[in-house]
Amino acid sequence: MKYKAAVSHNNLAGLVVLSPQPASDGIQTPEYVYSGDRSKYGRGDESIILKYDDMIPVSEGIAVLTAFGIDTEPDSDVTVLLPDDLRGWAAYNGKAYRPDNLRHQNGYYRNLHIMIGGLEII
Repeated sequence: MKYKAAVSHNNLAGLVVLSPQPASDGIQTPEYVYSGDRSKYGRGDESIILKYDDMIPVSEGIAVLTAFGIDTEPDSDVTVLLPDDLRGWAAYNGKAYRPDNLRHQNGYYRNLHIMIGGLEII
């Protein structure tokens, strides 16, 4: 499987493969809480940061931003296909945010990171 994205929630039919493919540390939960019976559950919104740490051409960076609807907007509702520890890959609704430090130099983006917050499995 590969990372995929589409603008708007519940848009499984519109998912497109991200090219180039990002790296990530997986889905993050802000805090884990343990209950009296020793079961563990996450509290807070899950999120993921998709990382393009190498230099990528501006044209490829814009294609990635466009796939998330954040090429011209600061944030956008999205549907994404992400790796999941329990299911392998799963589809989620979330909100993608354009990086604040988005700059290019000599026709390349460096360290393009896209945060997707409020993940909810579909």
